[in-house]
Amino acid sequence: MFAVRRFAADGAQDKVDLLLLRTGKDVTGGYSNGKIDGFVEGKIHDGTLYFTCREGGASGKGVAQADGETLRGTWGIGEAEQGGGEWTGVRRKRENITR
Repeated sequence: MFAVRRFAADGAQDKVDLLLLRTGKDVTGGYSNGKIDGFVEGKIHDGTLYFTCREGGASGKGVAQADGETLRGTWGIGEAEQGGGEWTGVRRKRENITR
């Protein structure tokens, strides 16, 4: 789970929670009103995520670089990986549950 801040090219900003699930190199996930499918190249905590996102009737592509607990990336509209905006996500720590 990541706490994400998105910065659109038109100046709009918002915050979303992003859940990413990884199986090998494949990644699937979702956020408040969208879905993500993609793959990772490189190491688990220092790789590059290439993804397709769908939000409502729109879709786009993007790329993000992992740096430990942080993801930083861009997204575009249609086949472009840039031009739509930028985003930064910080991994949320799991809370320890004691019984």
